[in-house]
Amino acid sequence: MTRLQFTRYVESAFAALFLAALFFLASEAYWLDNTIYGLRLFWLSCSVGCFAGFLPAAIFGFFHNDLLSGLCGPLPRTLKFASFSALCFSLLLPAIASYVNRKFVVNPAHQIEVTVTEKGLGGKSRSTPYIFFSPSPDVTERIEVDMHFYRGISVGEEMSLTLEKGYFGYDVVRSWGHA
Repeated sequence: MTRLQFTRYVESAFAALFLAALFFLASEAYWLDNTIYGLRLFWLSCSVGCFAGFLPAAIFGFFHNDLLSGLCGPLPRTLKFASFSALCFSLLLPAIASYVNRKFVVNPAHQIEVTVTEKGLGGKSRSTPYIFFSPSPDVTERIEVDMHFYRGISVGEEMSLTLEKGYFGYDVVRSWGHA
């Protein structure tokens, strides 16, 4: 493989992977938000993805630095390639982890009752309704609900959540309602 072929095929494939990962993560954002401890799942899988993308690309760049040379030296180009690879995988792995966690259910659905601690509107136009609650004493979680439910519940009121334990052990909120 020549440097020109590498630039044409491999780097353009990584650009496509980056765009696909960005789209996939955006489509999984709702489910990450409606997963109990979903932020922990996101950062853990993001860290693993960063490591999984950087290490092989850096090793590849070390052994094939002739493919990565160009206007700048092989070391800066290797670091650039490895960083872009890490960025792609750190976007892709949280989306994959969220998808696998919600699609492959380990335990059947169960219900819990929680107390609404806070309500708020968020999102780009501040029109996405969120309900905040505490699944454990030291953690506050939020879920996205519909506007009808948001208007019908008040802070301090009990609500029921239907949860399914996902493949990675994180509970996914399937439905919500008044207790």
